[in-house]
This record gives sequence, C-alpha cells and structure tokens, in this order.
Amino acid sequence: MSLTPLTPLMRLACLVFLGACSTAKAVPVDASLIADASPEATDAGTFDASPLSEAASDALAPEPTFPPGVYYAEPNEKQRGATIRHLEGKLTITPTIAGIGFDLNARTLVSTDNNSTLTFTSPTGTTQSLVLKGLYAVVRPSLSPDGQFVAVQATETAFKPSDGPTFLTVYRVNATTGDWFRLATPNTNPATGNELPEWFADGKRLSYQGFENDCNIFRILDLDGKNPAVTIQNGGSTGCFQPTAQTGPRFHMTVSADSRRLLSAGQMQTFNTETGALLGDIRSQAIAALIGAGYSIDTRYPGQGNGGTFPLDATFSPDASEVVFDGAVSKNGTYGVILCSIHADGTGFQVLKGPIAVNAEFSNGHNFSQLTPTWKSWAK
Repeated sequence: MSLTPLTPLMRLACLVFLGACSTAKAVPVDASLIADASPEATDAGTFDASPLSEAASDALAPEPTFPPGVYYAEPNEKQRGATIRHLEGKLTITPTIAGIGFDLNARTLVSTDNNSTLTFTSPTGTTQSLVLKGLYAVVRPSLSPDGQFVAVQATETAFKPSDGPTFLTVYRVNATTGDWFRLATPNTNPATGNELPEWFADGKRLSYQGFENDCNIFRILDLDGKNPAVTIQNGGSTGCFQPTAQTGPRFHMTVSADSRRLLSAGQMQTFNTETGALLGDIRSQAIAALIGAGYSIDTRYPGQGNGGTFPLDATFSPDASEVVFDGAVSKNGTYGVILCSIHADGTGFQVLKGPIAVNAEFSNGHNFSQLTPTWKSWAK
C-alpha cells in the first residue's frame, strides 16, 4: 500500500490535534464513539447497520481542499502583493501573497515574501512559515506533485534592496525542513539568471528559463538523473533565440498535465518536452483575435527583452486542449491586464476577466506577468 506524504500544513494539523503523526499507522477510533452497529437480518436478506454517531462522522469527514479550476493573482495597485482569486469564485477564503508568484495543490498554497520566507496556506486559511537560511530574493515557487518539495528562483548572494538581486538561479527546497539544493549553476553574468522553475506533473522533471551564450533558452532537467537535460532553443532544439516584438518574449512557461508539452507563453509556441522540437505556434492567431475583440497591445512598455506585453503568462487546461493566458492591453483609452482563453489550435479566443488595473512599476514595466494564471485539477 502506498502512503500519501504529509504536506507541511498536514504535519502542523497533526501536531495541533493529535500530538503526533505517522504515515505508517492508522489513528484508532474510540469504540465508544460508534453507535450500536450490530447487524440485523432484513426481509431482503441483507444487513442494516446503524449510522455512526455524529462525533465519529465528524472524525471521518474529508479534509477541506482548494477547489479545482483557474487561479490568478489580483495585484494590489498601491503596494506590492496580491489576492489570490478563483476564476469561478469558489474560494471560501481570500489568500493574500506578498511576493512574486504562487502555486498550489489540493491542500496547500505556497507563496513567498520576496525575501527568504515561504508561506504555506491551507484551504481553511491556516498559515505556516518556513525561513530558508542562506537564500535571498526567493520568488516564483513551484510545488512538487507530492508536496514534499518547492522549486524556487533565488540567490545565495545577499544584496541591498536598492541594488536588486544578482546571480539568480533555481533551487529545490525541502518543504518541511527548509534544506535546499542548487539545481543549476548561476550564470557568470550576474544580470542573466536562471528563473521561473516549473515542476512537471510526472514528478521526475523540472524546467526553467535561462541564458546560454547570450541565447534565451528553456532547460528541462531530469531529476532522476537517468536522461540528459533537454534544451529548447530557437524554434526547437537548434539555433539562438533572442526575442523581438514579432516573436514575443521567452520567459514564462507552462507544462501540460501529461508532461509531454511545454508552452512558451509570450511566443505561444508549444514544444515537445522529450526532444525540444517545435509542435505548434498560435501567436499570430492570438494577437489577431485580440485586435478583433477591439483591444490593442499595451505598447507603452517594451516587455521582456523587447518582446512585447501580450501574451505574458499562460496555463494549460488539464487535457491541454485550451490555454488560459494574460497580457497587457488597452481599449478605448483604458489600460490594464486581461485574462483570456484560446483553443490549442488558435481558435475560440475569449476574454475571461478584465481589464484588471495593475501597477506596471511592480513588474518592471510588464517584464513579467503579475496575474500568473494557473489551471489546477485534482483528478488522478
């Protein structure tokens, strides 16, 4: 029998209510809590058991979970931070985050404070903090499928807030102890880091965005060490990608639930995660559909690497047939960020939310997404 690992919040709940936890033993139920369940023969030849007492029923009630669906961060215009929203409005709490990025599974939402602390929030609003000693500028957390680890973007080099962080790279953090392991060597150029770690649903791989010989790449790591890393370059496995307003930026990414496809959000290009080969490109369709809906791209800012501000970040639907994404736009003189969806073949564009007012100063002029949408499904 396989045992479900305990998340940090599950461990906390165990300490509060039970005094101790073990994944190898079941917690006994006091027999006095169970009503008389002596079987009695019925006319149909079956047995009718009396129901559990109210106390026993409460003890066996399922743990609360976050609802599946699309989540996004609604930024605070006047100060850094955001409120996490569920697109269909099914959240019973209103989690807030202080740092950049968030991730969640059915029972834990993880965020950062832009410095050295991870915060874990439960579906009931309970929080637990974890300080990562020796790491700074910790942002963009990504939960491993089993909830035991968090991948983050950070640096081991302390810095003054006025100067900003340098030598950024990606790390794997133990979600219980805070112990960390560097996954990629920092670039020699302190300004070009490895960023945006994204855990694969198969639990064996992790991707991040970085630079190699001044070329913008996605690197896919095999955490088992059984297969070589895959590097996605220009249009696939060869060439040097450098963003332009025509190509879009290569920064945010999303991986399909089957772990076979990686989408470069700004480019709206999909790649094979085993080979790095280009599978599809729907950027032109997305922009044409935006213009057809009466919007224009917000051109007040150049965007990441001068690649523009639409699209910014994206997330696959559970079956990868649809993509939800955001971008900075204007319409009738009003500026903001909209949340959109489009079919994987480039059809069916629609605006789901917005324009949402944001302070572009907090994302270096829309160099990255402030909404960071993510589509979650707990089905196995």
